Amino acid sequence: RCGRWDECRALLETSLPRRPDLNGHMQLGPTLLAHGEFGEGWRQYEFRWLNGQFATDRPAWVRPHWDGQDLRGKTIVVVPEQGIGDFLQFSRYLPMLRERGARVVLRPSDATKALAARLPGIDVLLDEGDAFPPHDYFAFLLSLPRAFGTRLDTIPPCAPALAPRPEFAAKWNSRLGPHDRPRVGVVWAGRPEHARDRQRSIALPLLAPLLDVPGVRFIGLQKGPAVVQAEGVPERVEWINLG
Repeated sequence: RCGRWDECRALLETSLPRRPDLNGHMQLGPTLLAHGEFGEGWRQYEFRWLNGQFATDRPAWVRPHWDGQDLRGKTIVVVPEQGIGDFLQFSRYLPMLRERGARVVLRPSDATKALAARLPGIDVLLDEGDAFPPHDYFAFLLSLPRAFGTRLDTIPPCAPALAPRPEFAAKWNSRLGPHDRPRVGVVWAGRPEHARDRQRSIALPLLAPLLDVPGVRFIGLQKGPAVVQAEGVPERVEWINLG
């Protein structure tokens, strides 16, 4: 977390052969990825499936995990994992599965289904709780870079920008006022129950220098308990709070 990647790597590579440790392997994966060494880095990242509740998730699947097998005429279930940001970041791999001839099935969380419906590369989109159709393989979303053999120079482009539905655009344009100057959305805090919330969230007053930039209409997009901080935005700031 200090950014001392070289020292971290040396410590882990020296110590792990003598003292095997699950947490050590889980640290080594991201460390190697940060060095651009994707081959071994993604392999080490698979150690996450031996940790805590994840250790019981993988055996629940009776079909093989996809590790690069021929997908022509096959159905694959892609299993989202971790947060919304991870889902969007790694959704770039879904069209690659279809390019290999697969029928791609996805069951996103309720929070991401509306976004998932607008992503390319998905053939069957299920509701949370729906049973999976018959399939040949499954794949955890963040295991796809390893299965595709992703290198630093072959990272696929991100999914195309998601255009809003016309009815949504009309609804929000009426709420956001005239588009006569730049409109900048502001979010300053994540979920307070997150284990690393203090490393992910800030207090809105810390953004005061930005809010004093002239000629900008700021849109408060914050949700949850931190939204009350918007009550302290000075009146001189052009601020629309959506809450």
